[in-house]
Amino acid sequence: WIETRAFNRVAVDSLVRCVQRLNGQKSFYVGLVIATKRAPRPYRLGKKLVEMSLQLRTSVGTRLAGLDTLSNDAPSEAELQRFKVPLNPVHMRKHMRKVQAAMSEHAEKFDEQDLLRRAEEEERLRRGREAGGGPPPARP
Repeated sequence: WIETRAFNRVAVDSLVRCVQRLNGQKSFYVGLVIATKRAPRPYRLGKKLVEMSLQLRTSVGTRLAGLDTLSNDAPSEAELQRFKVPLNPVHMRKHMRKVQAAMSEHAEKFDEQDLLRRAEEEERLRRGREAGGGPPPARP
């Protein structure tokens, strides 16, 4: 989906939660996507080689973040408290409608990704049963 023109329309003005690793410790922060940019160098995102990064406005300024730093979890209350960028509620509601429309327009891509993820999970479980005689331990 990141290879479609709709990705840029949807990504810009979205709030995202990212992870930053410092000295082996993970810390999370919230950023407002202000643009999509070409990454300084390609990096792996799953099995794909990606050259896109997000330009974020954070509480300490702007920074580039790779798509591999995005978190699937919603930001915590403390992370939102640290995010001190003013947001226009009317603009954000309009953006949410745009995101929902783009997601429904490209629903088949999300369905394909979900089906692929499920098939990979079932294959992993099958291999685990064959190798150890039982199901592998659940992932946290």
